[in-house]
Amino acid sequence: MTTFADGKKVLEQSILADGSAHPVSESGCTGTQTSDWSRDGLRLFTRVEMSCSNRPKQTISGLTLFAKGPAWIDVQAMESEGDQQVRIRRFARSFD
Repeated sequence: MTTFADGKKVLEQSILADGSAHPVSESGCTGTQTSDWSRDGLRLFTRVEMSCSNRPKQTISGLTLFAKGPAWIDVQAMESEGDQQVRIRRFARSFD
């Protein structure tokens, strides 16, 4: 999955949705990511546990909802030291 902002690539991410924990590393942080598809293939469930130097451990749980058409919704819940945040994003496919 590639994310563009103002026509520039800002993030490229590979997701292996096999239900196993896979190592991840980003901006000095390391951890694991586990992703798995729903039975109907329209929802992707993801869990990331990251540790960063000088920062508390973070746990991020995500649900990506795919629908027929060019858009999908991504919901993420993040927890760090008891603080919780929720982020909801809407994406559109690019056909460049």
